Amino acid sequence: MGRCSEAPIVMAVAAAALMLLIFTLTTLTLQRYNPIYTPVECVNANNSFTWTETPHGAVNVSAHAVLQCRNPNPYSLRIEPAVQGANARVALSYALIDDSSLSLEPVQLSAHSTAETRVSVDFSVPQEQLPLLLNGPVDVYQEMKLRITAMLEFPGGWAVQQHLEQRSDCGFKLQVQPEALIGQTMCAPSLGDLI
Repeated sequence: MGRCSEAPIVMAVAAAALMLLIFTLTTLTLQRYNPIYTPVECVNANNSFTWTETPHGAVNVSAHAVLQCRNPNPYSLRIEPAVQGANARVALSYALIDDSSLSLEPVQLSAHSTAETRVSVDFSVPQEQLPLLLNGPVDVYQEMKLRITAMLEFPGGWAVQQHLEQRSDCGFKLQVQPEALIGQTMCAPSLGDLI
């Protein structure tokens, strides 16, 4: 009769020990991944551009930037465009350009690391907006939507992938005459933070 009365006590102690173990693992995981996500920061390493006139009087511009991206998070990330070759929102000193595209070279970042990626923006400046481009330096703004995949590793050897989107607005100065010049690319979470 004595052994039957001990079974509930042993079960309760085992359940309490299991709950304590789960609580401890959860607390350690939260400490490791807190804050949950800190945005990736990219800074300009190098810029270049080319431009050509079309037979219809427009100008095609192709701008290229090499970015150094830093992952401040305690887990690996993969950065890629939300949609490759998608239309980019490009503006020349607040004049929206309709015909534009953006490409980004995907990059894998280990925890607390830095890696290089390349971004290209191609846009066509219509004839009616050409004076804006030809009369001196203009501000070029572009909106990028990035897809970020986080690889979270948990105790016990299991991992989870989490996908999220990060918007990044970037801008640079561009001059085609009298001498072709391009400024450093600066990026921020929004256009308001960039200006």
